[in-house]
Amino acid sequence: MSPYVYPVIKTAEIETTFSELAEQWRCEIGMLSVVSKISMHPAYQRIIGMGQPPV
Repeated sequence: MSPYVYPVIKTAEIETTFSELAEQWRCEIGMLSVVSKISMHPAYQRIIGMGQPPV
């Protein structure tokens, strides 16, 4: 079984997408303290779905 190969995405695209999603997440979550709602937010899930490249 071969390891997963991430699609080639320009670093600038990754940074832009991550920044936009992170800002959306921060704005929409605000002072919410319910971990399940914070972690299930669509923007947060998309960040996680980006995989290793943003790290």
